[in-house]
Amino acid sequence: MCDARDINVHAGYRDAETGAPTVYVYDNFVGGIGLSEKVAGLLPDIFAMACRLVADCRCESGCPSCIYTSSYMSEGDVDKRATRVLLERLRDTHLQAQIPS
Repeated sequence: MCDARDINVHAGYRDAETGAPTVYVYDNFVGGIGLSEKVAGLLPDIFAMACRLVADCRCESGCPSCIYTSSYMSEGDVDKRATRVLLERLRDTHLQAQIPS
């Protein structure tokens, strides 16, 4: 059992540590319960599911069912096409990193 507030995300366009666009996923409480570690192992599945969810949604430009929650942004702040491109690139990049050479 967990709550959506048990895990958090921080994204930066040019992260101070990496110098590149970076997303940090972390347990929101000291000690946590290991959710962020579990997420790391499931990234290929998460990206694939997110891609399908956005692609299959019947909305035109993005809605709370596919790419945003009204508690964080408004409808005018979303771009469904850009979200699909970003998710597909994340999925494909992560999959390529998993393929042994």
